[in-house]
Amino acid sequence: MKRVILIVLDSVGIGELPDAALYGDEGSNTVGNISKAVGG
Repeated sequence: MKRVILIVLDSVGIGELPDAALYGDEGSNTVGNISKAVGG
């Protein structure tokens, strides 16, 4: 029997949108910030 492993990374951002300042999300970059936090 074959198996499939599916990992869903919902709402994991890789950068901000042009209107980020309107919503207080300037500098948002979840993946980049996690990478910095773990030394990668």
